[in-house]
Amino acid sequence: MPDEEKNYKFEFIGDSITSGEGIIGAKAEEDWISMWFSAINSYAAKTSEALNAEYRIISQSGWGVLTSWDNNPHANVPEYYDKVCGLLTGEKNKALGAFKENDFDSWQPDVVIVNLGTNDGGAFASPEWKDEVTGEIHKQRLNEDSSFNKEDLKAFETAAENFLIKLRKYNKKAHIIWVYGMLGMSMMPAIYRAVDTYIRGTGDKKVSVFQLPNTTNDTVGSRSHPGILSHENAAKELTVYIKELLER
Repeated sequence: MPDEEKNYKFEFIGDSITSGEGIIGAKAEEDWISMWFSAINSYAAKTSEALNAEYRIISQSGWGVLTSWDNNPHANVPEYYDKVCGLLTGEKNKALGAFKENDFDSWQPDVVIVNLGTNDGGAFASPEWKDEVTGEIHKQRLNEDSSFNKEDLKAFETAAENFLIKLRKYNKKAHIIWVYGMLGMSMMPAIYRAVDTYIRGTGDKKVSVFQLPNTTNDTVGSRSHPGILSHENAAKELTVYIKELLER
């Protein structure tokens, strides 16, 4: 039977938060297992349900805009965004067509929600990553006073700006919202700068930044990730913001 026609189409792009890691499970649980993940209780699902929207998600735990949490530059979502299911690996998935170019024209979202930057921030506090093939070392550096190295922070901002350019290429009419804040605010200034640079350079007025409520001791889930209460809080605020955008 055909699915019921929804009012809108939403696309969510993110990391472990958008993948629903930690929503299910007690706070003390730290095992990295699928049991603690929940797609139907995430802010993405709840926001879409509240606004009667069909939604799609591309997300991967630990990945970022520029690097993963452990400084791996190959573990960035933007690089794989234009493939059918580019985050998968292996010959079997290749044979199934996962790495083919996605037909974006066949499904155009009204809103694209990007929730990336948490793992890029974590990379600054993580050990360096060595490419076993090339021998190259990758590291987002901290200064002696624990502030972010300006050169490395700029690299993140450039990666974020370039991702916005790619998103607009494939989603020509969508509102693009960069959301952030459910696990701290360390990268928010850099995100604001990247979005501002993109807007000033392109004149694109349908791009914005929205701060999500931070996870607290009362709303945290397992694996120190946002729990169901945190996702509910995020969905409530994001729903109001998206509704206002769509009704303008």
